[in-house]
Amino acid sequence: MMQHVCLELDTPPLADQSFEGRLLLGLEGQLDAQGVFPVVFQPLQLVKTAYEEWVGAYRECAKATRLGAVGNQITNISSPLPHLLQDVRAKYQIFVERLQRWLNETRVNDLSSHGDVSSSCFGLANYLFNPFGESRHLFVQTPTLELWRYPWHEWFRIRNHLELEVVFMPRFYRPLQNPHHKYPRVRILAIFGKEHGLNLSGDFSALRALPNVELHSLVTPSLGDLVHLWQEPWDILFYAGHSGNGAIDVDSRLEIQQIRDTLQYAAQQGLQLGIFNSCESIDIAQQLVQLGVPHVIGMREVIPDLVAQRFLQYFLSNFQRGADLYTAVARARSQLRELVHIEEHLPGTASLPLICRHPQARPLTWAHLQQGSRTTIVISPDSSSPLHQLPDLLFWCRLQLDLAQQEFAWVETSYRSDVGGLKPLRFSEGIQPTQGALALSMC
Repeated sequence: MMQHVCLELDTPPLADQSFEGRLLLGLEGQLDAQGVFPVVFQPLQLVKTAYEEWVGAYRECAKATRLGAVGNQITNISSPLPHLLQDVRAKYQIFVERLQRWLNETRVNDLSSHGDVSSSCFGLANYLFNPFGESRHLFVQTPTLELWRYPWHEWFRIRNHLELEVVFMPRFYRPLQNPHHKYPRVRILAIFGKEHGLNLSGDFSALRALPNVELHSLVTPSLGDLVHLWQEPWDILFYAGHSGNGAIDVDSRLEIQQIRDTLQYAAQQGLQLGIFNSCESIDIAQQLVQLGVPHVIGMREVIPDLVAQRFLQYFLSNFQRGADLYTAVARARSQLRELVHIEEHLPGTASLPLICRHPQARPLTWAHLQQGSRTTIVISPDSSSPLHQLPDLLFWCRLQLDLAQQEFAWVETSYRSDVGGLKPLRFSEGIQPTQGALALSMC
């Protein structure tokens, strides 16, 4: 049974103030089975400032090189100008370094001194790696969408483990009511919005290439066309096109709030996964999960059309071949970074995909969709004993030593940076902008 590490954060106070939260350690069927511990988070002011500076540079980089635009949506861009690219890269690096420092300074009270909350504290990383078994995904539960926009997976504790993912959950939600239904094939309802400079044929091709699926497509549908969500049960709801501010662009601008009942009914009929392969769709993902959809994939920021297509191809390939949803997204992000080299053209782009999960859901696999399995958690006691897993203890001790050495190196590097100024990371040294234009479209 999968181990869980869940961080609960309320809305942070003023950016220059520390705040508290909770850490829940448990199993798939009981999220607090191994304890609930108080957590102290440091002020977010430096992280927030660095995020705003990177986002401004990221969008300016795209805007300065665009060939056309529709409203506020970026459509086509070429390779960024060298000085803009350098600015985005430097600001993204500062953003990631400040986020890492904030996560490293987060402290968990282990309550070892007779339940005293002022007892000894440990870093968050100590709880991500199970001393007797597999590593744990990190679940972050907070109503603050700004925290969802941060690339938590860039924390080197997680970055060093390709199978780990950071999954976000809302604090407020309707109960999960996914009925059991069986169809011979996975049923996908794909909605394609207005193109306006996008090339959505790649998304359609990636979906059509999936084996053993029943694919239904709606191209720039009207509100009346969405009756399909009422008439039939679906496993996956997919959208590609323009989006932003909680709305999608079909035959006209459509806010998710306008079809709340439709989406809630689709969830009650068995909808398992939403994929919004479109710009700034994390607020859409949050709304769908709050309505009872177990899992939704969205994007943190505006995303190049080419990147959206490649992400979908990599994700679907990983997912259909047996990886669970979380691992499939984590692998797709690494594939974007290393096989497409997208970070060379627009730093931070590979960090855009995000998973939002309903707190009562369980991990989703392609096999579950084919079997029509229920995704609600079934609480059951864990019969395994740590005594049977003691051989893994030596591995865990070595891992902790490695983490301590990495942290010492990170602190030493940070100290030198504070004294001598920030310097580019090694992996970014010597990278030059690609010659010629890179044809990208921004949704």
